[in-house]
Amino acid sequence: MSSIVITTLNWHSFHYEPATVLFLSYITRLTLVSISTLSH
Repeated sequence: MSSIVITTLNWHSFHYEPATVLFLSYITRLTLVSISTLSH
């Protein structure tokens, strides 16, 4: 039973990690674009 929970947690972490990285990179890019737009 515990192995199933661990596998599920591992699957969730592997499943959501790329989405989080993409989200953070998107936020960073959005911030850089806003700064460059404001500086102009």
